[in-house]
Amino acid sequence: MKALRDQRPEARLNAQKSYEALFQPADPGGVSLQERHAIAVFVAGLHRDAAALAHFRRGLGADAVLAAALDAEILRGAASGPYGRYPDGPLSVENKAGPSYRVSASTPDALGPRLSAALEHAHLQRF
Repeated sequence: MKALRDQRPEARLNAQKSYEALFQPADPGGVSLQERHAIAVFVAGLHRDAAALAHFRRGLGADAVLAAALDAEILRGAASGPYGRYPDGPLSVENKAGPSYRVSASTPDALGPRLSAALEHAHLQRF
């Protein structure tokens, strides 16, 4: 993987800038670093990327309740894609039905309403 990245230095630089914008923003805009890592854990889990999952999980700190809630949501959100619905028009022939993900009724206390909404939005973007 490193050899591939080294062949495209601009792509590597832009990936690093994206990482810094997400996890070291000049203005965090009211989104905590732990929330940012929680969303990244969820997305890495959906992508089944063990290395990224381990990396972002460290950003959760020692919050075992949050980690367990995220693990449960990763299992609930697992799906195969892409799927979705296009607006009426030429692309609508590619519409494909898929599951509609919502955070479990048993985990919102561990996640809170903001993080629950963020996970649901991230899932929409994933598939």
